[in-house]
Amino acid sequence: MNPAAVKSEPIMAVHEPPHPLAERLATSVEPPGELLDLGTGGGRNLRFLAATHGAVGVDDDGDRARRVAAALHAEGLAVDVHAASYTQLPLGRARFAGALSTHALLHGTRSKVRLAIAEVARVLQHNAPFFLTLASVEDERYGEGTMIELDVFSPASGDEEGVPHLYVDAAGVPELLGSQFTVESQRQVDVDAVVGRWAHGQGAAPSGRRHWFVQARRR
Repeated sequence: MNPAAVKSEPIMAVHEPPHPLAERLATSVEPPGELLDLGTGGGRNLRFLAATHGAVGVDDDGDRARRVAAALHAEGLAVDVHAASYTQLPLGRARFAGALSTHALLHGTRSKVRLAIAEVARVLQHNAPFFLTLASVEDERYGEGTMIELDVFSPASGDEEGVPHLYVDAAGVPELLGSQFTVESQRQVDVDAVVGRWAHGQGAAPSGRRHWFVQARRR
């Protein structure tokens, strides 16, 4: 995972709605349960979660993490945003009542994504929900660019040039989450139709991008 190579998302686009999975997580965990936002990006999900719960963000771009923290604090939200690798979270074991990752786990080799998922498992409480997105092999970008390993491709141009993207099929979703999670639901979604500008910037045209929307639970 190398978000420094990915075009930065505008910080705190307050008029954009949160990701649908952020809304679902917020209603799944009773306040004041603390929630983790892995891959905070521009901060819209973290801002939404922090309005009703204790929430902590992690982003592996240090500048972005600091800017999001400053923007949230300016709005009166006392939210910690850590700059850290997703495979080495600076957070205590079994701290969180729920977790969210809507884009971080789209990027990386299979081994790195598995390590990140294992770290989420470490910091989640028993039976806590984990809502995440994964890229589908039916995404139009599957197979584009340089093949890094099976089902992992690095775009040769564009905003995400050189960034590995992992794609999985239906069977690959529970396999990727391993023995630490039970997958309760997985739904393949045309994300351009569902989240459009939220995910891909102002004025983005439909482009056949398909993600798995996954609800899992810590065993």
